[in-house]
Amino acid sequence: MYSFGEGEQHDGNPSHWPPELAAQKRPVVHVYEVSDGEEPPKSRRRCEDGANPAFGAALGRLILGEEVELNEALEEARRSMGSTPMPEPGMSLSSEVARIRAAAVDDYREILGLSQEGDLEVSQVQSRYRQIMRLLHPDKRDASMSAAALTACDEAMERVQQALQGLKKEIEVGPDPSFVARQSMRRMQELQRLRAQQARQRQEEQQMGMLLKDLDQVQPDVSSVGAGASSSPKEDDATNQILQLLASQLRR
Repeated sequence: MYSFGEGEQHDGNPSHWPPELAAQKRPVVHVYEVSDGEEPPKSRRRCEDGANPAFGAALGRLILGEEVELNEALEEARRSMGSTPMPEPGMSLSSEVARIRAAAVDDYREILGLSQEGDLEVSQVQSRYRQIMRLLHPDKRDASMSAAALTACDEAMERVQQALQGLKKEIEVGPDPSFVARQSMRRMQELQRLRAQQARQRQEEQQMGMLLKDLDQVQPDVSSVGAGASSSPKEDDATNQILQLLASQLRR
């Protein structure tokens, strides 16, 4: 029985090699004669030079079955290599600060820009938290920002950190019943406000239509009265101009 192994010829020159190849390293295939009961010699494998340990660590976490999303593992590898991921397109510091400060203090999903419906996972919350913090971090702020803008950024960053801890707790122990009740009440108030606004808009449109109709009826009567009365033509002309101007403004 024969076994084959690969290696490199470092010292000594084979007698059958030409002189011009004697100084070069060439792969050599070794043939070993072993019995059936013996194990063939194992060739030594060399690791490739220049491998990046960051990608190896991220890939190892995925292979071992740890619940890490692929994009998070890639972000971790990029951070280890020294490259900073860019924020999502469309996100700006001023818009995010305004959105965060406009949300309710205890509405953690709204602060992080997450959906109000459905269950959340810790990885999803952490991913969104990191995206926002890339904008709010003090190192990313412009040196020419005013004191009021810096204060607003600090407030928004504090709210984001509180939202992260609050959502983590909610995922672990479940939502707070009182918070769920407040959320339901807030949504109901918002719905009632929208319905009242729509009803008020419809009422204003109806009143404007009735007023335009009345103006159309009054304007010919005023014109006929002005034509029959020769004592005050200037007053009649002024009245017609006022009515025409009012009708044109209401039709816009």
